[in-house]
Amino acid sequence: MQGFAAFRLLWLGQALALLGREMTWFALTLYAYGKTGQATTLSLLGFFHFLPLILLSPLAGALVDRYPRKWAMLAADLGGGLATGFLLLLYLLGRLEVFHLYLVSALTGALSSLHWPALSAMLEKKGYARASGIISLAESLAGVGAPVLAAVLLEPSAPGCPSLPPSWTSFSSCPWPWAPWGAGGSSP
Repeated sequence: MQGFAAFRLLWLGQALALLGREMTWFALTLYAYGKTGQATTLSLLGFFHFLPLILLSPLAGALVDRYPRKWAMLAADLGGGLATGFLLLLYLLGRLEVFHLYLVSALTGALSSLHWPALSAMLEKKGYARASGIISLAESLAGVGAPVLAAVLLEPSAPGCPSLPPSWTSFSSCPWPWAPWGAGGSSP
């Protein structure tokens, strides 16, 4: 497999990974808000993520061109995974603090500045427009779908809700707080 077909396969894996990262981000913002009760905490999480992303993005293209693209993507994915594992370990040990989330947000922002340029640079110039389109599609779908999926997976503690509903009937009978029929209400 070569060319754009290989890129689509790689893109599919990266899009699923992006969905997982966005779901994790959503859960961490809920955790941070639950821990502090302040909207400022959520703003700072975004600030610490996007500041390195903005500052390093102009340099990322040069770095991606200088070193093997596969290694740049691997470093970004592996670094993000290790950072998430670090947060999980701190959480399980009961030592997770909000400043840890700020540090990991900054690290993942810096790593994200390498990721998509490395992915899109794996194509010939004639494929850039299509690549940019499907990369934007992945980002948009993850941005919209991840909070919904994360909310569904975070809410199974509600009585009578399966964690992964096998059908719409069981899904609609749960007291989902964001559903049109409200928490504890009757299903449509």
